[in-house]
Amino acid sequence: MARPPKIKASGFLPEGAAAAIRRVANKALGLAMLVLAAVLAAALFGFTPGDPSFNIAADRAAGNPLGRPGSILADLMLQALGLAALLPPAALAVYGLRLGFTGAGPSRPWLRLLSLIAAAWLLAVALGPFPLPIAWSLPAGAGGFLGRVPLDWVTRLGGPGLTTP
Repeated sequence: MARPPKIKASGFLPEGAAAAIRRVANKALGLAMLVLAAVLAAALFGFTPGDPSFNIAADRAAGNPLGRPGSILADLMLQALGLAALLPPAALAVYGLRLGFTGAGPSRPWLRLLSLIAAAWLLAVALGPFPLPIAWSLPAGAGGFLGRVPLDWVTRLGGPGLTTP
């Protein structure tokens, strides 16, 4: 005599159905992460220094492919992190691809998120002392203000020789 399928004690779906739903949900989350990474990358790569944002009052349409919201987002990210602003979209794309292809959820997602935040900040600090690219028009510099402020503190404490690459 055939046994009925096992039902998990914590839910009403059989284990196989719950696992399949979890895989599909993870793949959908991976796709959403890829879309978010593409939106962030489009905003960053479409950045135009004269676009209207919180610190630039312009009475013209934004040149960013995402319009005014894209120019504001790009300005905030570049002012805060400088060139390190490219790390979050890259990490989102990698995690999104992993979820999309494998369907396996990330282990310890909160730890990964905190690690990404710390890595972006440390990269901004590392880029802080480097000279600005010629076309860079943001006063925050190559590391943004999150990379510049700690270097200013180190300079005040130990002199300018500590922060030059």
